[in-house]
Amino acid sequence: RVYQINLCEAFGGSEVYTRFFSLALQNLGWQSTVIVNTKADHWNSLDLGKASLVPAANGRDVLRQMPNRDALVFSHTAIDGFLGDALAKRHRYVGFAHQPLYLKALAPFRRFRMVLGVSEYVLASVRAAGLDCYARPLYGVADVDRVERRPLQQLTRGSEFAHDRSSLRGRALGLLEPMTSALRAPEVYHRRRGLTLGIVSPLVEMKQFPKLFSIIAPIIARYPEVNLEIFGSGTASAVQALRRSLEPLGDRVRFWGQQTDMRSVYGGIDFLLTGLPEREGLGRNVVEAQMCGAAVLAVHSPPFTETVLDGKTGYLYRDPREDGGADFERHLAGLKEGVDLPDPLAHREHLARFTLPAFTAEVSRLLNNLDHLVPSGRHEFTPWYRPPQTVTQTLQGI
Repeated sequence: RVYQINLCEAFGGSEVYTRFFSLALQNLGWQSTVIVNTKADHWNSLDLGKASLVPAANGRDVLRQMPNRDALVFSHTAIDGFLGDALAKRHRYVGFAHQPLYLKALAPFRRFRMVLGVSEYVLASVRAAGLDCYARPLYGVADVDRVERRPLQQLTRGSEFAHDRSSLRGRALGLLEPMTSALRAPEVYHRRRGLTLGIVSPLVEMKQFPKLFSIIAPIIARYPEVNLEIFGSGTASAVQALRRSLEPLGDRVRFWGQQTDMRSVYGGIDFLLTGLPEREGLGRNVVEAQMCGAAVLAVHSPPFTETVLDGKTGYLYRDPREDGGADFERHLAGLKEGVDLPDPLAHREHLARFTLPAFTAEVSRLLNNLDHLVPSGRHEFTPWYRPPQTVTQTLQGI
């Protein structure tokens, strides 16, 4: 049996990753117990296959769900303090890095006997931090049917605000907003004439959308038949910052809130527009969009260079912080002049890298290389990959 820990309260990429990691383990004949935060209310809507879902209110609850020693534990959360120490000393404790580690506290990651990266870009940051890691990226799955399989449906506008449930104000707004929304006639999504760019993402700081649009929104504004549709939600401050950066586009921007029917979302746009790259782990929305036939516009930088075939499944443009958006405008002008759109579905070999069978095969290789893994409270082991000890060696390895 394998134990997974995901103690995040909010829904995001690591929660979707937990789902398809559970399915891969199931495909390989492993039983899986997924230990989650009691405050997280999104788990019941995710299909975890035959995995057991167990809520935990605190660290002692987590430890009670597994044997006293030697369990194989995969954590999607970097855990510090008493619980992190106990897991490292008692169990074969392996952790996922879902984002690059450059701006993160490293102490919780040092407790892992091995760190798993979701992209080569993330693995480079793990190696640069001097941590033991599995040598191959576990890219994950374009999981567009994660909630439930259903026919294509009409998309209706939801709230662009994801209220902070930890504060009294946030809880109150979270209760009031659905009531006021119910009084309005539902706004149904229809694609507008022209080129449709779409954001399909939580509106969170790490995506850096306001910084991106402070440069490219005035450029988009010069092309009147280019529209922007935003599918996602964020805190009030994040949404306000994004709205300010989008002011040059006026009513050509529409907010639709977080959606569950991802095939309809990606089917309603021409291009997925990503945020800035440096804090991205992989870009789950990038592989999902391509799997649904939507091309991608992204900065020419890792991790997007791992997931987009430039000119085939999308376009990679120079970082607008370097050229003021000139390369972005070059692509936009070309599209406006009627250049054929890239067709991601024509590149099946590329897309196959992000399917459940490919992911299951990679998880199988990983499990075969954990034979010598032991708790840190016992003896040392020889890891699959031991990072170089000097900065020069590290940079050469990257």
